[in-house]
Amino acid sequence: RLDVLTQTAQAFIDVLAAQEAVALNEELVCLAGQVFNTVKVQVEAGKVSPVEGIRTRVELANSRIAREVSKRGLEAARKMLAATWASTSPAFERVEGQFEMTKPIPTAKQLANRISQNPDIARWTVEMAQRQASIKLEKSGRIPDLSIGGGMKHLNEIGDVALIFGLSFPLPLFDRNQEAIREAQYNLARAFEERKSAEVVVRTALAATYQALSAAWATAIALKNDVLPGAQSAFDAVTEGYRIGKFDFLEVLDAQRTFFEVRGSYIDALAEYHRAVADVERLIGEPLGN
Repeated sequence: RLDVLTQTAQAFIDVLAAQEAVALNEELVCLAGQVFNTVKVQVEAGKVSPVEGIRTRVELANSRIAREVSKRGLEAARKMLAATWASTSPAFERVEGQFEMTKPIPTAKQLANRISQNPDIARWTVEMAQRQASIKLEKSGRIPDLSIGGGMKHLNEIGDVALIFGLSFPLPLFDRNQEAIREAQYNLARAFEERKSAEVVVRTALAATYQALSAAWATAIALKNDVLPGAQSAFDAVTEGYRIGKFDFLEVLDAQRTFFEVRGSYIDALAEYHRAVADVERLIGEPLGN
């Protein structure tokens, strides 16, 4: 069940991220179109070189290509999500979710202390209880069963009938069920070792996933709080400066690329964060916020 939930959650996250990417590329196409029209007017008026007009046309074409690629990516993500409930085609247009919501993550030690809920580990509690019960069962086999018998016997010599009652109790001089007991004890010891091995696998996977989670969280926070505001301010300043003739087109283009690349990186970091959250929740067997 956890595997299905994790797969579905990550497919849902992929659709959310793809929707954000399409929205970002739509905005970029709109902006590139505005820049192209502005430069076109300036070229026609002889204020700027026709080369800048060619560059803006190229940028507009590239932004349209990126938009179409992102749309195809969204369609693929929608189909993957629909496949989690055995649908061959998505019957929905979009999904809704708090994509930009991030929460501070617990420490690695706190998460490691919660892995007992992981089904790959939890199953061994029942398994070892069963094997301990098997030892008790085999030990009980050392005590032979008491056989009780009785009946009627006709005595021909005296012409009478006698009641016969008998007990039998085999002496366990040789077979004390030791072989079966040793096998049951071995199975219990093996269960302890297999549980330890499963715990090592889970802890190793959790350590790697935690690194991915913490890195994605730190990247998303840094981009949101530090990088994005700076890129936004630089883009706005250069755009305004270009309008009044303080900057040339190449500076505008560079600021635009930087701004949208940062926003794309922010979308990628958020997607990695949410995917890592789903992976961690699978490993600890419960929601991260519990």
